[in-house]
Amino acid sequence: MQTRVLRRQIRDLCDTAIDALAMERSIKPIKQQIKMLRNDLEELERSIDKNAEYEGLIWKEPSGYKVEGTVIGLCKHCDREVFSGQKFPDPKEEGLFCNYYCRRVYRNNSIK
Repeated sequence: MQTRVLRRQIRDLCDTAIDALAMERSIKPIKQQIKMLRNDLEELERSIDKNAEYEGLIWKEPSGYKVEGTVIGLCKHCDREVFSGQKFPDPKEEGLFCNYYCRRVYRNNSIK
């Protein structure tokens, strides 16, 4: 029940953020609140995975994959941050892409 309340609060804050962007207001405090609520929700879900009310709900641990290195730019296709320790980025190459998929999609779109 508590998870539903937290999810609802997060949805309401996301709606508020959308409205704030439409009115050209800053959404930094809203983003911070959303982040705190998401952390609370994650902790709650992790702690109740064996609760009878949530039987069948299995908490999946994060993959543990961490990007290493410093930010070297933004992906030309999806605007995600690209880190120096990632496998596929090549800053010497034309454009900067976060992975092989974005590079291929961007090139296919630019050819068309």
